Amino acid sequence: MEKSFREHSKDLHEDLPAYGSISMDGKVLRGSFDHFEDRKAAQVVSALAAQSNLVLGHIWITDEDGEKQHEIQAVQRLIKELGGVGQLFTMDALHTQKTTETVIESNNDLLVQLKRNQPSLHDAMVEHAQKQSPDDTNRMHDQGKRNRIETRDASTWSLSLENATESWHSHFKTLVCIHRVVDRFDTRKKNWRTTRETAYYLCTREIEAKEANQVVRNHWGVENRIHHVRDTCMDEDASRIRNNPSIFGLLRSFALN
Repeated sequence: MEKSFREHSKDLHEDLPAYGSISMDGKVLRGSFDHFEDRKAAQVVSALAAQSNLVLGHIWITDEDGEKQHEIQAVQRLIKELGGVGQLFTMDALHTQKTTETVIESNNDLLVQLKRNQPSLHDAMVEHAQKQSPDDTNRMHDQGKRNRIETRDASTWSLSLENATESWHSHFKTLVCIHRVVDRFDTRKKNWRTTRETAYYLCTREIEAKEANQVVRNHWGVENRIHHVRDTCMDEDASRIRNNPSIFGLLRSFALN
């Protein structure tokens, strides 16, 4: 069924633009656990083409006995199976180190969030951003959705990490900083509440601030346009299908596409 799904997804893409960036993220089917059989909830990694909002493929990382495999290995396997050259994959901080080599070897590129799971690299990049003026900047403004106003400021710096302590560091060509300010209107208290957040990303290709701003925003489409819809419209988390829940997971993806 997965093979048929991927072929169907490619057919849908024939008359559409290029994939754009490809977001990869995991999701747990929370209702698929089975305490009687001592089976954990199923978990899947999905690849979403950001430009078309089409799911390209999946890897199920919980086996038939409910034993969870590692998400990093599942993502690496899915990248190899999807094939393609010159694509830009986007992932969360879990994949900063181990997935980089896999993406480069497949002749693709990676944009990944940088957090303190790589403390020395994170601190070095924050220091670099504070001491150097950015090469490029971009502002993105989003107003009027769900009582919120969002402003996203992106800055980029070119990197040269050939002499880095870790060999995989040298693959990154661009540092990206996204500073996000969100104003939310509280309909009960009739006032505005402001939150601020700064996040750092590394990219294995040279990328301008405008594109980086859009790619980072698109990455979370896998949560907002896929996972959220599966839960709220398709009741996926509430489903108590415990035998082969991946079959119905695939059917939901057919329906979404």
